[in-house]
Amino acid sequence: MPPMTVSTALHDDNVSTPITQGLLPAVLLSALVVAAGTAAFYAPPAQGEMAVVFPFGTDSKTAYALILAEGGRFVSASQISNVAIAYAPDTGFAGRIRASGALFTLAAHGLCAPPTPTLQG
Repeated sequence: MPPMTVSTALHDDNVSTPITQGLLPAVLLSALVVAAGTAAFYAPPAQGEMAVVFPFGTDSKTAYALILAEGGRFVSASQISNVAIAYAPDTGFAGRIRASGALFTLAAHGLCAPPTPTLQG
């Protein structure tokens, strides 16, 4: 048996590992939980009030016309210029509005909610 030297006896692989490498699984799990929670929060209903996201540059007249043409009802504008709030009377509305040019649909709350009125005092 060869004699042990100080360098081999005290060598520990964990000493040179940065602390961020140990935190990586926790950070990834946290990001996954936040992403899943956000997706669940903004999941659009099958029918009812939903936010319809159009490409940037789509004006409100075009959004209004597309919503009506696909059988929905225009509820209001939202806090974001390319998002309109629509009422979907049936479960096929979301697919039809996406086929006519909308990017996707979301639940109409949070950032995609209609603007709230401010009280003038």
